[in-house]
Amino acid sequence: MLRAFVLVAFVLAFAACAFGETAIYFDPTDGEVDACSDTIYCAEVWIGPAEDIKGYSIEITFRSADLNLVDVVEGDIFSSAGHMSAYFDEVRPGAVEDTIAVDASDLTGSVAGPGHLFTICFGRPWAYVDHSPLAIIMADVRDSGNGAVPVVTLDGTVTIPIPTATDATTWGAVKGLYR
Repeated sequence: MLRAFVLVAFVLAFAACAFGETAIYFDPTDGEVDACSDTIYCAEVWIGPAEDIKGYSIEITFRSADLNLVDVVEGDIFSSAGHMSAYFDEVRPGAVEDTIAVDASDLTGSVAGPGHLFTICFGRPWAYVDHSPLAIIMADVRDSGNGAVPVVTLDGTVTIPIPTATDATTWGAVKGLYR
């Protein structure tokens, strides 16, 4: 079921881009987040394609029972063009789901996409969790005339790989020492 969801999200992201619609999506698109370290996992939020991006306001929910939010880091969509930006993020705690609100604006012009908006970093949860949803619940992208840029949003899933024991660390290997 998850593979079907991931495949559908992947196809929709590229279909939206193929028809010229601006999409906001998670990278990697296969759902498995990159390990920034042994205990931190990061999901990047991207936009593309777009001709004129002046600013954005995006809200994403995640299950705090599954994931521990560590940080939200500004992407390079504005700085890669040599522009300065105003960047803000806020976490709103909830009973089951938390909301990350991210706002950014280009202070010196506008940029074209695709581009990296921001990165969300999660810590490994205490309990075993293999899949946890990320949902974009609001996306407001503005152009240089402060007009709304229509966007398609694609939700994601954080898949944290659980380490697998190797032969060198299994109980069978330990028993073998005493035979």
